[in-house]
Amino acid sequence: MRLTPGTRLDARVGILAGRTAGARVVAISGTETAEHLADVDWIQDFTALSYVGQDARGHLILRVG
Repeated sequence: MRLTPGTRLDARVGILAGRTAGARVVAISGTETAEHLADVDWIQDFTALSYVGQDARGHLILRVG
């Protein structure tokens, strides 16, 4: 996918794609409001995340809070 500056992606499309793939989706409220993310897990910003490590498959493990 090629994006140009100023292109806005709809967070709902990404959330739906992740859920359809069976992934747990956590949204970061950057441009979306809390009302738009009411039915998903979301965090206010990146300061709520801390890096824990990686599992055996290379997946990131993050802690929220």
